[in-house]
Amino acid sequence: MASFEQQVPQSRIDDAVGRILKLKFELGIFDHPYGDPVNGPYRFHQPSYVQLANQAARESDTVLKNDGVLPVKLNAGDNIVVTGDRATDGAACCIWSSYFHPDDGSLDMLDAIKKRAATAGVNVYQDTGPTPKLAVVDVGEPSYTHATAWPDTQPYLPADQVALIQKFKNQGVPVVVVLTLPRPIVISDWNNLADAIVVTYRGGEEVGPATASLLFGDYTPHGHLPWQLPRSLDQVLKPGGGDTQADANEAWDLPYDLGATDAERQDIRAKIDAGQTVPTTYGNPLYAYGAGLTSWATG
Repeated sequence: MASFEQQVPQSRIDDAVGRILKLKFELGIFDHPYGDPVNGPYRFHQPSYVQLANQAARESDTVLKNDGVLPVKLNAGDNIVVTGDRATDGAACCIWSSYFHPDDGSLDMLDAIKKRAATAGVNVYQDTGPTPKLAVVDVGEPSYTHATAWPDTQPYLPADQVALIQKFKNQGVPVVVVLTLPRPIVISDWNNLADAIVVTYRGGEEVGPATASLLFGDYTPHGHLPWQLPRSLDQVLKPGGGDTQADANEAWDLPYDLGATDAERQDIRAKIDAGQTVPTTYGNPLYAYGAGLTSWATG
């Protein structure tokens, strides 16, 4: 890492910092550095702001797989169960420096799905309900996590969250997993249990309504995965390793190298040194960089 830092010229750092500062000046951040703590939430929920936040969530939500359960095509009177630790955790949709404002109109995933489903006459129950035709299991990291929410040797969903997915699969209920994913984790242990996977990252205050609209097919998916997802833990860590560079099996200064061979890593480095574009097809990740369905075809 030290050698990598030495290769970055000061002019490159100055340019990056300058562009950030220029944008902050254009946004007026230095004119009003402390914001508007009294009216800020109200102003954020003006229609134009809500529309922009909803658009951002729609364009980032990523459908990793769909075995034909999306978009939801249920009849009036049918039942959906929405469950999972993140279903009512509105704050988990936001990044560490922002907030969730239910008093000003923000809807968590459960309430957003209830609202959208009601327009189709579909009933939504929390955690359990009579003869559900679909289960939406909303899992992932909780709110305000500077680092992983779980031990650094366990970059995967906790067992209780996986058990929820397994529970409905065992009951023969189609399962859509909605995944709050602010950083890559291993999902291979439950990937095959899910009939569909929708990644919401930390999609902001409108991610509930935007995702509910996506589930019901109001728009086609747009998002693409901004990283690789590991096929297995050993692609990331040495046995018994932790979140340190010495324990990493991936090269921290190389892109697209999960499961890559030494020869592939050398080729990645050579292309970077030559100023060439690095292909995203190296290695053997579970989901490649840029993965994401852009139609409702199964996949």
